[in-house]
Amino acid sequence: MFPLCVASEPSLVLKTVTHDLTPVGRTGTFSSEVVIDNMHISGTTTPDAKISVTKTIFGAATKSSVPVSSNGSFSTTVQFEVGPGFAQGVERGDVKVQVTATQGTTNKTLDVPLNQAASAAAPNVVGAGLNAGASGYPHTLIVYNNPWLFYTGQYVDNNGNSVQSTKDAVATQLAQFSAVSLHYTDEASNIALIKQNNPNTKVFAYVNPVFCYKSSDPNSEYQLVVKNHPEWFLYPTAADRQHQTNPIVEYDGTEQVMDLTTGWQAEIISLSKAALAKGFDGLYVDCVCDDPSLCYGYGETTAPVGDWHTALNTYLDQVQVDGKQNFYNGQSPVMVSTNQDFLDKTDGWMDEGFISYKGWKLSAIDMPQYASDQNKFTMFYAVNPSAALRHFYFASALLSDGYFFYAPTSTQWFAEYGTYTGAPTGQAYQIQGFPGVWARDYTAAKVIVNPTSAAVTVSMPGYVDSSGNPASHLTINSNDAAILKPSIQSTTLSLTTSNPNPGSGVSYTISGNLYDSANAGVGGKSVTFYWQYAGDTTWRTGPTVQTATTTGYFSGSDADTKTIYYKAVFAGDSSYATSTSNVVTVTVGGTAAKATHIDLSSSNYNPGSGVSYTISGNLYDSANAGVGGKSVTFYWQYAGDTTWRTGPTVQTATTTGYFSGSDADTKTIYYKAVFAGDSSYATSTSNVVTVTIP
Repeated sequence: MFPLCVASEPSLVLKTVTHDLTPVGRTGTFSSEVVIDNMHISGTTTPDAKISVTKTIFGAATKSSVPVSSNGSFSTTVQFEVGPGFAQGVERGDVKVQVTATQGTTNKTLDVPLNQAASAAAPNVVGAGLNAGASGYPHTLIVYNNPWLFYTGQYVDNNGNSVQSTKDAVATQLAQFSAVSLHYTDEASNIALIKQNNPNTKVFAYVNPVFCYKSSDPNSEYQLVVKNHPEWFLYPTAADRQHQTNPIVEYDGTEQVMDLTTGWQAEIISLSKAALAKGFDGLYVDCVCDDPSLCYGYGETTAPVGDWHTALNTYLDQVQVDGKQNFYNGQSPVMVSTNQDFLDKTDGWMDEGFISYKGWKLSAIDMPQYASDQNKFTMFYAVNPSAALRHFYFASALLSDGYFFYAPTSTQWFAEYGTYTGAPTGQAYQIQGFPGVWARDYTAAKVIVNPTSAAVTVSMPGYVDSSGNPASHLTINSNDAAILKPSIQSTTLSLTTSNPNPGSGVSYTISGNLYDSANAGVGGKSVTFYWQYAGDTTWRTGPTVQTATTTGYFSGSDADTKTIYYKAVFAGDSSYATSTSNVVTVTVGGTAAKATHIDLSSSNYNPGSGVSYTISGNLYDSANAGVGGKSVTFYWQYAGDTTWRTGPTVQTATTTGYFSGSDADTKTIYYKAVFAGDSSYATSTSNVVTVTIP
């Protein structure tokens, strides 16, 4: 028997898909978490075909028919309400749009590429511009500390041009990066604008516990509080402090230097905690040093009231908040061992002046490894203005797991920041035979850095350089680097069926996608189906089909009378490695499982920190009748998480399908519920519920 057959398919061609992003104009929890994504889809098919568009959002599918003109053209608009978790959902296949052409009894389906760039130069919510911060991409940082720039709309675009635009445009630019630092006085709405564009981006609050800006604004911290407390100022001598004369100011008199050992400590702790309550992911604490004179760099003899080191420790202790990650800029304990306690009280350390004055190995290898060994991260703050060194510095940062900021270009995004490297397979190492030349291997790349004083020529068979040339004879100049790609990319095959429980003799579709190491579709390749019945010991060969040009999609139809298993195999070629799919089981002859769906909601979308609330829902069948006595499992994640964590499993009520669970948390959290399905009812996944906690 040869059960798989592939009928001739109707023609189906998609034109360019455009996306318009519009913030949702509603109040409540969704105002900062959701955008509407209007997807204008057009294409051509045979004039007698019928077109349908199906959008699937975390298991909930909506299908609509689209009229076809006499010449075979069609167009329609599909609207998404896109919220947290969608970028990851697209990667997992939980969020997708498919166009199906039907001609007689034959179907052809194409996936709409959700990773296309949006119209009007705005990145799509699930687009390539949002790879930063996601697994497999370099970590990048932008320090955008000026409290006025967001409001005036100033930034540097991807071409290096200074732009005067809108807050929305600033947020779009900043959302390309993994981490952003804003001034602690910035508003929650600006944090939300960034995360609306990219939920993966972490937004930190910049705070300097040593300085207070001497603003003339009557509503500023200086005018409202600080100027009335000269006893909080830092003075050069004990006598000056006693008479409150000659307080230290810096930056042409614009910054009042504060004494952290006075009542100023409680004030800046309060300001820092208030910033975290706005929704910042943590604090970027500047000027963390043993001696206050080191913190502003001019070396005056100073006379703080108390012990400065102890005061800094107290501050760092007090601003630790559950669920937040703080990092500091100051003295590394690698260089000043007495500052180990500063690192102990934070989650990471910033290397300001990366490489330029401390020496390459200390900056690129020793200090980040020291932090990593303690489960701390490193922020690489490169200040050298030489554009020729940017690539060298960036590649050096890839030798460890830190975040890279190239300060001379401010908010400019460089294309190599979006390089897909995959996950690291180990730590940095020196290349044998080339002392001082370092490398690090990733699943989809190899990074080589040459910080020595002479050019080296290395042989890296199996890799190609940025131009696609074999790296078998690769020369890397002094203070330069190379990011290589495997000459043969790894691939993965995913396989699914349109109906896991068809009736005997009822037709169903076995379909899948061939992906490369960056999860992009691989088109124009031959994929072979294999099948076997329960109890068989060998796989039988089915038809070979071609993958679609851009999506890597392939399919075949079948009908049988008993349970049958399928898999698909890509044999590989000179550019792509072989891969075998998962096994799909089609149980034939039983009663088809009924479709189900889950509606999920919260009793309170904006509770206070630690206040209890209820997450509840109903499991319904296709007739919207409650399905009782079934197990439903909750899943949850925080903003920025890339995986869902498993919560409790509960039973649905007998007649209504109702289920619920209570929770209380201290920061914004997302929930979904999953019914795994059984022989009578198909699996389903609920909508995602966001509970915003200030």
